[in-house]
Amino acid sequence: MMAVALKETVLFEPIKQWLEERDFTVYSEVQFDRRADVVGRLGNILVVVELKTSLSLDLIEQCVDWRRYAHYVYAAVPKPKRHLNWYARDLLRREGVGLLTVEHHERDWLHAQDWWYVQIQLLARLNRHAATDYLCKHLHEEQRYGPPGGHRGGGYVTSYKLTMDRIRKVLEWERDRRDSDGWMTVRDICARVETHYANPRASVARALLDFEHDWCESRKENGKLYFRIKSVSKSPAGMPNMRDNMSENRTG
Repeated sequence: MMAVALKETVLFEPIKQWLEERDFTVYSEVQFDRRADVVGRLGNILVVVELKTSLSLDLIEQCVDWRRYAHYVYAAVPKPKRHLNWYARDLLRREGVGLLTVEHHERDWLHAQDWWYVQIQLLARLNRHAATDYLCKHLHEEQRYGPPGGHRGGGYVTSYKLTMDRIRKVLEWERDRRDSDGWMTVRDICARVETHYANPRASVARALLDFEHDWCESRKENGKLYFRIKSVSKSPAGMPNMRDNMSENRTG
């Protein structure tokens, strides 16, 4: 076995495979007012896995909090060189949180490449009363192909990013119409775009004005706000930037 300090992002692939072997569809970096590293879905059953480099009280607290939203919750950490923290393990057991350890092995005569072994140290307890509907609403197809769970460099799929991508596509379509100058009111945008906002018109206008002016221009006429996509964008859709998190806090 090769002694390797496993990062959270490295843990993702073996955990993803472990879930897929059990027929779960895997989503990474699921974002709403918090962020789940990994979510697995099998029919109506949801499991959340939090990835960390060590078994800490912060990790336990995060996992316990996820018990409200998922049927099963697991903490996943690299297998320690000596032994697990038995106090932490007992605390997880009492809270109904499962524990997975990931062990890295070098390729050998049986394996053509390096491989990982995921071991169940503690089974998660079923929470039949979890509020899974809320978590399900934040699962998107894009999260199946996004950055690996445990990623902290941005670029993860958020409800805000999906909303802005939809608005951008609508504005691009309007710009390319022969009989249009490309300008759209907030009312028209919200009529054609499904958003995650409780108050769509005000929130969309604020987001476009405050955070998306690098690719979206605006003007005001007769008390109405109009928006149009710029002909040359400085920030292509889907590129990670810090305003995703900022706008979630300011425009939600």
